[in-house]
Amino acid sequence: GKVAMNPNTMIKESGTITQKIKDLRGKPEFKYQAGFFGLGILATIAIAGSAMNGMWTEQAMYNVFALSADIVIYMMYYIVTKCILRKEKMRTHVVVTMVASLLTWLVSFIFFFFFKNINTSVSPAESRCLNRACIGGFIDGHDLWHCLSATAIFLTNTMILLMDDDLIDMPTEDTYF
Repeated sequence: GKVAMNPNTMIKESGTITQKIKDLRGKPEFKYQAGFFGLGILATIAIAGSAMNGMWTEQAMYNVFALSADIVIYMMYYIVTKCILRKEKMRTHVVVTMVASLLTWLVSFIFFFFFKNINTSVSPAESRCLNRACIGGFIDGHDLWHCLSATAIFLTNTMILLMDDDLIDMPTEDTYF
């Protein structure tokens, strides 16, 4: 299908967005939103700059790092919004899930960034030379990384789903800024 862009709709929407930003400026949470948005922009620029300087030899590593940084900044923003601005308490099972998620991400990153046994920028034969002995005879470090990162993604999504369980009885109008 074709994408049709109506200039009148675009002008109307840009006016709506501008008005929403003006409305937010007077609210106390605006400085937090602007701060985390700025942090996200700076992190993205820094990661892109490091890629241009040749720090990342593989596109996959760059993507993992950039997306992980975005997830961490979003999680920090959400936690600050919930705990500091809204003065809400996080339930114990959410905190346990968060800690398990962060620990799993940490171990996963250690396997991904420090125990390299794959290199997509060389030929398959050269990459095969990086292989190490399997753990338990059937799983190597890269496979273990896949298992750990999948578990970390699951725990992160579970934490995000559980985080607002305590708002079930609150009217929807009161849950948004």
